[in-house]
Amino acid sequence: VLIDGKGEEGTIWESVCRVAVEADEIENVIDEIHAEMNRRKRDMKSRGISVWDGPQLTVLVDEGQVVLAMVKGDADRLQRLIELSSLGRSRGIVLWWATQKPVMSGGAPGVHNLIAPNLLTRFSLRVADAQEAQTALDDCADYQPQKIERGKEWRGHGYLKDFGPRIIRTWTLDDAGVKALPVKVWSGSLASTAGVPAAQPKAERPALRLVKEAAATKSAPAPAAEPVTNRTRVLDAVRNGARTGRDITDRTGLNKGTVSKVVKALTESGELVKDPTAGLVLGGAEEVSA
Repeated sequence: VLIDGKGEEGTIWESVCRVAVEADEIENVIDEIHAEMNRRKRDMKSRGISVWDGPQLTVLVDEGQVVLAMVKGDADRLQRLIELSSLGRSRGIVLWWATQKPVMSGGAPGVHNLIAPNLLTRFSLRVADAQEAQTALDDCADYQPQKIERGKEWRGHGYLKDFGPRIIRTWTLDDAGVKALPVKVWSGSLASTAGVPAAQPKAERPALRLVKEAAATKSAPAPAAEPVTNRTRVLDAVRNGARTGRDITDRTGLNKGTVSKVVKALTESGELVKDPTAGLVLGGAEEVSA
């Protein structure tokens, strides 16, 4: 799961994992992950085990400062985030926290002071000063990431806690590399039971289509099911009769901002067409259906 407080990265990552960008999406996914953490606790107790033995759920928060600002006035939801960092690990839920401003105090902290101590693996790029270095690397702040050279050739260089003082050069995963990753979209409604992933819902029967080949006697092989993404949810909604953004929001449960963004991308690619009379319809050959 990617909780993307900024929004740019989510555009690429939503094709391969669960992404939350808008405020209500972020609030909902925090609640769902916390519920999954508690469900795993009950399951572990019923099976008499102390460490989760099912699939790992990795949760990346980026940008931490933006996400903390969103939940600042919501004590219950902030507490859920804190508990994910302190209790999730033994239940197979791993929290990764990224921030450009590694401070725990002030009006806009990049990481909460009750979350930071639970982040055992630390990596720091260049930071502004010794205070940020202390937050980022804890007792390895003497590596002094604030003294990493400026300049393009030093981008991506940083220090890994307990590995220094040797500097590490990271590598960049570009947009094409992200899209080539295996699809692993977690959904709270499809959470595993007793450590065994629940079966995926059966694909809906494809819409009947008008065809001219009356002599055809063999059915064509069924197309491979697409991964469940925001894009496929929107297309399925239109395929099943949604004609406006409001219709799609009601049918999919997606945030209206997300729906607007996905519809815009699909109309630009020609997969959706805005008909002046009928509203949103499928583009290309899929328009002709019955």
